[in-house]
Amino acid sequence: MTNDGNELDDELKQLLRTKYPKEDASCEVTDFLFAGTPLVALLYRELFWPTFVEIAGMVFWKGTVRDSNDVERVHRAFEEYDRDIRLTERAFNFIEVPELFATDPEDVSRELLDDLTRTLCETWKARLESTFPEKRFVVDFEPADDETGEECGLWFYQA
Repeated sequence: MTNDGNELDDELKQLLRTKYPKEDASCEVTDFLFAGTPLVALLYRELFWPTFVEIAGMVFWKGTVRDSNDVERVHRAFEEYDRDIRLTERAFNFIEVPELFATDPEDVSRELLDDLTRTLCETWKARLESTFPEKRFVVDFEPADDETGEECGLWFYQA
């Protein structure tokens, strides 16, 4: 669930005002779109409206199954998991969101990273359902775990 004008938007606006101090205090998050470019927007299209590939009835994010070696790994995993589609998809389809970026997200709070990840859960679910209308998917948010060091992320697999 994404936020609708709550404290996270206020936190985000404050971070953006710090980075782009010419904006006035009454601005909205959308007022900072000028900071990007169409090229950057196209780059992030894959993050917010991703491409999926289907292999032997299983669905994977294109970012994790890129070439014939990855396809072979999927087939081996499928056999190792006793031909269980759900287990195989889960093995490949956990996406740690902070790992998608080249820089450490130290300028963004855990709450904002969680909000981004929850937003991705919603958009990825919509994309999966529109791309594969005959299938049903589970898309789950996974919070960060300080004990294991695992970052927040999302899971998806067929229901």
